[in-house]
Amino acid sequence: HEKMQCHARPERWAREQVELLRAGAHDAGETPWGAEILERARQSAAYWSDEMESLLTEIAADDKMSKAYLPSFSETADALRELRRCIELGWDRTRSCFPVPFPTLGKLMKPEDPALAERVKARRTACKKAMTTLEATLYAPSAQLLMEMARTEPAMSALLELALAFDREYAREKHRTGLLDYADLEHMTAALLTDEEDRPTELARQISRRYTEIMVDEYQDVSQVQDTIFRAVSREGANLFLVGDVKQSIYRFRQAEPRLFIEKLTRYRDGFGGRLLPLTRNFRSTKNILSFVNHVFERVMTGGDSEIVYDELARLNPSDTAKEGAPVEIHLLENAWEAEEADE
Repeated sequence: HEKMQCHARPERWAREQVELLRAGAHDAGETPWGAEILERARQSAAYWSDEMESLLTEIAADDKMSKAYLPSFSETADALRELRRCIELGWDRTRSCFPVPFPTLGKLMKPEDPALAERVKARRTACKKAMTTLEATLYAPSAQLLMEMARTEPAMSALLELALAFDREYAREKHRTGLLDYADLEHMTAALLTDEEDRPTELARQISRRYTEIMVDEYQDVSQVQDTIFRAVSREGANLFLVGDVKQSIYRFRQAEPRLFIEKLTRYRDGFGGRLLPLTRNFRSTKNILSFVNHVFERVMTGGDSEIVYDELARLNPSDTAKEGAPVEIHLLENAWEAEEADE
């Protein structure tokens, strides 16, 4: 019930979930849940495939290491390339690529570069662990999973109907005692401002004409229903200015949906629907601290479960002008601005 409240129209959302369970998919990867797992698999395979290709280049440049490690690393790299290809072909084709081979490494006596030897072995171990985890996620054939979904559908439908029945009784009791909760305020606002298809009502259009800009801070922590309201009063997003950092999202337990941020970040970066202005200069930390943070985050934020790819857009860059008492920094985007006081 709590989860349902983050949607503008919980009853419609519940009906959609039942329809998804009843949809006649021919491949587990065609379901929303299977598609999400395959997308995470694609991101993981792409990351580790590129990582292996890079390690192969380093190994090949060292004669002794090349003789000992190159055959094993090459076989793993070939398998990862095949995995990337098969993920695009469906669930069972993806499963057919497991287990990814990690042949025993040859003996390397007195390496010329011990640090490099330890690093490539450590990365190989990390890759092997990631592939083992991925294989466990795709634990059963597509046909078995679709059969399990069919068996689950009646129970899930009943559970959703029970939650809706509870909501109706809860609403009746709140009405009797003249009370509203926070979710009621959001849902009533959304009902006034949008129709059943989430399109702005005439009231929303009237309200939107009163404002030059609609500015939302900490956008990574908004919910679906809040986003619906923002769009309704911002001329369907035409004068909407969003500020946030998905790495700082900590309110999912309150039904925040950081994927809303990630989806817009991706579209705006590709030039669709809005304009992106990365705030990548950091005024508050030294260069050494930022280098360490970047070093760690690049390795742990690689998509998949983290949902974040720590690329050049996310990196923290020291500001050459970061001095105590520096002037306020103004960042312009879509006729709006955010000011950040610059300090060390």
